[in-house]
Amino acid sequence: MTVFRSGGTKGYSLVEVLVVIVIFAIITAGVSAVFLRGQHEYLVREEAVRMQQQARLAMTAMERDLRMTGYGLSDVGNLKIRFYNKGVGTVTDNYYAVAEANVFGSPKVAVPAADTDSIAIRYCDQPSDAMPDITLSGSVPPPSSSNTPVSSTDGINANDLIIIYDPTDLAKYGSILMVTDTTSAGGLSVKHGNGAGDGPLASFYNPSNPAVNLFPPGGYPVGAKVLRLAPEALRTVRYYVDAGMNLRRQSQAGLTGAVEERPVASGIEDFQVKYYFRDGTWLDAPVTDDPDHDVDKLRAVRISIIVRTAKPDRQYGAGDSIRLTGDDGNGVARSGGGYRRMVMSTTISLRNLAVRDM
Repeated sequence: MTVFRSGGTKGYSLVEVLVVIVIFAIITAGVSAVFLRGQHEYLVREEAVRMQQQARLAMTAMERDLRMTGYGLSDVGNLKIRFYNKGVGTVTDNYYAVAEANVFGSPKVAVPAADTDSIAIRYCDQPSDAMPDITLSGSVPPPSSSNTPVSSTDGINANDLIIIYDPTDLAKYGSILMVTDTTSAGGLSVKHGNGAGDGPLASFYNPSNPAVNLFPPGGYPVGAKVLRLAPEALRTVRYYVDAGMNLRRQSQAGLTGAVEERPVASGIEDFQVKYYFRDGTWLDAPVTDDPDHDVDKLRAVRISIIVRTAKPDRQYGAGDSIRLTGDDGNGVARSGGGYRRMVMSTTISLRNLAVRDM
């Protein structure tokens, strides 16, 4: 008689399979969590590095340009230069200073971000050996409205700019004109006409009536200096932050040259400037006609920025409130949105202006 025995069942029970699945899920979840956390930390570090790079770009560019403030112009009277306003036939309140705070119409109209500062600086961009030592051989304004007597015309050409100033009187402003001819009869002189035959820019720089206050009260004496500038040598540079949080740089040659504008850095949420004067005072801006706090007494500037990351981190929360105030400016509080922020500040000595104290 044949006897059949049931064989043992091979494989895993349902419970064992479920246990394996649960363990695998736990391991997978752990690995995924570690990966995601690492990825998040990597992205956070990458955003922070980019933020720091933008901050360094902004500060390096501004520091380089601001150190040029007043170069070649440091002995030009009160560091302001009067120019003729062709549109209204006067020069009332028309001057360029070697440093200006929050003057948004020059060199080009711009729309700055709310509650931020801007700064414009000017300097002479030509080597000193290109600037011969020329003085006035007669008083200015002269009897002729279009001729200025000079000690020499060496190096002066038609379409050059000249700045007349008295280095012995640091309270007088300088005056800028355009040379239209250097062959005037009756002694050495430069002509600064404004007629149709004098060139397209002559009427912008040169008034037809010497009575307009292009020149300071009493004019300039014999021996006053005449600084010759190539048309592109007088440089204006301005920094400001636009509504898109981009630090922008404007640059212009002369008073009529095309304005070049480019972004320097992004993510600049605030930009503040403080001005340091010879008496040790820090102010938000030079004070026009103040004997102690106008641009001629300016010796240093402090620039401060708040930079934020390009992308928010939802895990970061509101973050701490940051405000550029006190010695760093007069800004408003910046916080929220999950953005990480940093502050960078530096003080720049305006060495070309400090030589006036020597």
